[in-house]
Amino acid sequence: MSQYLLVTFAPSHSSFLAMAASEMSFMLHIWPNENAQTMSDIQASYLTCPIRQVISRFGDKWSLLVLYSLHTSASGTLRFNELRHQMTDCSQKMLSSTLKRLEQMNLIHREVFPEVPPRVEYSLTPIGQSLMPAVDSLIQWALQHFDEVATP
Repeated sequence: MSQYLLVTFAPSHSSFLAMAASEMSFMLHIWPNENAQTMSDIQASYLTCPIRQVISRFGDKWSLLVLYSLHTSASGTLRFNELRHQMTDCSQKMLSSTLKRLEQMNLIHREVFPEVPPRVEYSLTPIGQSLMPAVDSLIQWALQHFDEVATP
């Protein structure tokens, strides 16, 4: 049984830049290689990579903003609508799902108060608080290097 190594994806048409994305097709070039890893080997190493697994949990568009908002709040807690007012371009549904995901990862704590109407407050857990120095460092780096990175 031969093993193959993925070499590259290349557009099948020479007018790649002029084509619309929906019209692009790609050819898969594979070449035999006896030292190549099987797909199951690659998937196993991918699944056990700590950096990929951790960053994929909160590296989306909204999670870091929620964590940072909770971190910088004066009281350390915010209600749903307070978070929503700080993140005006995040839909209610997306904010709700982000909060649920962060709670499942034990990065934030959700406390429901038995009142009418119900009051819910969010705060960082100790694990979430331990993440914040790294987030603060990333923000400082981004502020220092924004022009160098964000502009072509």
